[in-house]
Amino acid sequence: MKWPRGSLIFPEMNNPVKMDEVFLFEEFLTTEPERYTLHHHYGSQFFSRKMFNQAKEEYLLALALQAGNSDIHNRLGMIYLKSKDYRGAETAYRNALKLTPGYAPAVAKLAICLTAQKKYSLAEKKFRQAIKADPSNANYHLDLGHLYYYLTKNYRGALNSYRRALKLDPGLQEARNNLQDIKQKFKKWKNQESDFNNSWGSDFDYNGSADSKQAESQLHSPEESNIAGAWEEQNTQRPLF
Repeated sequence: MKWPRGSLIFPEMNNPVKMDEVFLFEEFLTTEPERYTLHHHYGSQFFSRKMFNQAKEEYLLALALQAGNSDIHNRLGMIYLKSKDYRGAETAYRNALKLTPGYAPAVAKLAICLTAQKKYSLAEKKFRQAIKADPSNANYHLDLGHLYYYLTKNYRGALNSYRRALKLDPGLQEARNNLQDIKQKFKKWKNQESDFNNSWGSDFDYNGSADSKQAESQLHSPEESNIAGAWEEQNTQRPLF
């Protein structure tokens, strides 16, 4: 914000009707809390107008005066995410969580930052932490499902996460489409396994052969290993980027 040289523009914070009216203060007459309030106010004004670079500048000035506002850290995290500065976003959300531990939206956004940096194991833990804090949020289940489906190819995990997301919000079409694709994969692999077993003939005890177990493990892809037994799962409880 460009202020008149030697002055600070201080908004009428306590009167919403006069929110846009300001007073001019000589800088040496203002206190640190007043300057903090000023930067916080203008940061919020810029943020609401989607002027994110200006908002970031004001928020950083506010934090330089008082670093203990988790809302500012969370908003900085959102600004960094929008500009694809995932390390900056991660730092902002971690700072926010130091002030408000367990705050589910910040935990979920932190998981997205970690995912973007290919820290998949840490991201999975954070998504699960967000779900534990707020199990009724369909988006958290959806994002975890996307992590499994698109990135780690853990189709069993994706199956369960998508089912939970759809139970909470049946309108999540991408979850429904991906769930159908997973079921088709399972069916294809199950038919391939059946064809493989039948190819040995009736005189060969495939299931009882020790050698067959080793052969089976070699024939299965990593994706098949991840979804082993998924058909028996009965637990049915937005994109990452």
